[in-house]
Amino acid sequence: MLGNTASACYFNQVFNKSFHDLTTTNSIPQQAHDILGYGLNFIPTPDSTLPPCDAIASAERLTRQISLKAYFAGNDSESDADFNPRLRKPSVWRPPITSLEVDGRCASFEREIKRLFSRPFKIKSNLTKLQQRVLDNLIADDTIAFTSADKGLGTCAVDFPVYIQDWCLKQHLMDSSTYQFLSASQAWEEMGMLQKAIHSWIRKYNSCIGRDVAHFLSCKLKENALEPFGYFYVMPKLHKPGPKGSKTRPVCSDCASLSHPLGIWVDSFLQKIAQSQAFYFPDSYHLQQELMELDVTPNSSFFTYDAVAMYPSIDIDLCLARLREFFSRPECAKWFTVISVNALMEAIELVLRHNIMRLGDILSKMIQGIAMGTSLAATVSNIFMGSYEVDNVVAKFDDCAPFLRRFIDDGLGKWEHSPDPATDQANWTRFKDTSNASGLSWIFSERSKSVDFMDMTISIENGKVETSLYSKPLNLYLYIPSHSCHAPGVSRSLISGMILRIHQLCSKAEDIDKETHLFISRILDRGYDLDKIKPLIIQAIRNAESYTTKTKQQRDKLKEKKAAASKQQVYLHLPYHPSHPVSAIKRAWNSLVWSPPNKTPFNQLTANGSAIPIKRMVMCYHRSPNLGNLLSCRKIDKRSGPKVSSYLDELC
Repeated sequence: MLGNTASACYFNQVFNKSFHDLTTTNSIPQQAHDILGYGLNFIPTPDSTLPPCDAIASAERLTRQISLKAYFAGNDSESDADFNPRLRKPSVWRPPITSLEVDGRCASFEREIKRLFSRPFKIKSNLTKLQQRVLDNLIADDTIAFTSADKGLGTCAVDFPVYIQDWCLKQHLMDSSTYQFLSASQAWEEMGMLQKAIHSWIRKYNSCIGRDVAHFLSCKLKENALEPFGYFYVMPKLHKPGPKGSKTRPVCSDCASLSHPLGIWVDSFLQKIAQSQAFYFPDSYHLQQELMELDVTPNSSFFTYDAVAMYPSIDIDLCLARLREFFSRPECAKWFTVISVNALMEAIELVLRHNIMRLGDILSKMIQGIAMGTSLAATVSNIFMGSYEVDNVVAKFDDCAPFLRRFIDDGLGKWEHSPDPATDQANWTRFKDTSNASGLSWIFSERSKSVDFMDMTISIENGKVETSLYSKPLNLYLYIPSHSCHAPGVSRSLISGMILRIHQLCSKAEDIDKETHLFISRILDRGYDLDKIKPLIIQAIRNAESYTTKTKQQRDKLKEKKAAASKQQVYLHLPYHPSHPVSAIKRAWNSLVWSPPNKTPFNQLTANGSAIPIKRMVMCYHRSPNLGNLLSCRKIDKRSGPKVSSYLDELC
């Protein structure tokens, strides 16, 4: 058995696992605990390598990129600063041949790719045969639902009837104040009306949104019309008191819904408005930079505040009225030089008022609040609260709360205490009451010299602000296991990103050392080999130390340099598989395209009298299905057994 066991399964053992068997009879076999403990991001090695037809399609895609670079060689016009690739339908146009030499080299490369993938390669599985059989049984078992626990607490398994009846229906969809059940005919009729309304909106504002955006919306609207609904699912809140599964978080996956394309446009437009608000900060690092420049006095304290169920608590009518009033202010006129306020508000209302979700054969409409998981939930909620804060918080509490920052539903503030305790307490009470009058309820921490906010501990020490890394006590550090079928770059990015995060958020050297050692021990518990990752860690530390010593101007130049380099790259898109002939592909590129024997190097070739702007070819990997995809409980209408509506009939 050991001789037939893949080395990845033997040497890369994962010691830190998290799996919760919430079935009523604990029916999940013990062998399955190991696999599910890897996490739903774990990718089993695919049974076979890339089929020849897909490999040829990838090579043709690369050839098209090269042809476009050659066709537009010498065209140095600046790209549109407002160009958003998310809002453009990919073109399939292929330019005419501009260089026979380039076209011939590409054809030779395509033939070599076809030859390299003409036969299957030896498969090195990252699961034992027993684990693979257990996984196959779990995938085929329609009596169990698998989902991720909220806050990243691992994988959960629950009886399918419990998932539907107790978690989805009783806790959420049967709440008539928030959701409304629709028959199939009602839902499809409303989707038909929504499709006509969006088409009408596109025609009405076609000149404002631009040809590319209008084409994108029209095409995506047609594609999504076949299955226009979002998908409803829940995640158990295991960190909450009470029986496991007694509280769940509802989520709507709307990425293929009818309103999603319009929601993408709204979100991209609102992003720049949300980022201009006084309370906004993009990430912890930028917040830490602001805190380092903050003046503190002996009377200074910090506090945090957190919204209670922010998304579902937002009243849609109040939200639309507040946004329209805010966008109509003179200071917002700069955002509406091309797009009118009416155009934006009509689009927002179309998305918010037509959120219909599918749970099996049950269709329900959200009539109150904003569904978590929808494309514009975060930005609309941000501006909804931010527009209130500008008038009622910033102006009225500038003396006692001079520094306030908020990341969606989590806020941080600096409080300046009044010498008079009674006045100070009155100001604090008034501040909380004002915030709670926004249409949302907020929970405030005590004011103190040290608070935990997001992923930082913020303290006032010796008259200045100090920061260190903070992790919630429930954080299980479930990094992607080392033997998951991810591309090697994922491990490098994990290590370099985490090391950089430690150096950026810790203001003391001793905290940097402590957190680095903790990270190494945690990543080893997820199956990583110290000898293999040691060079990556050393290089990551050097890069982090170099990056954090650079000025903002130097960092901006570095970003510009990387952006310019990326424009001179072409990409061979392939699904990652450890048995793919990567070395042979690179040799083929070098010998057939980049520098063939006795021929001019590619970087010296010209087209239309100009140099072709290509410096290198990059292998661009995308992942295979992970456990979350294989065990997904979102599209449960394809399961065998009783329909979801039968569980609703039992409850009614």
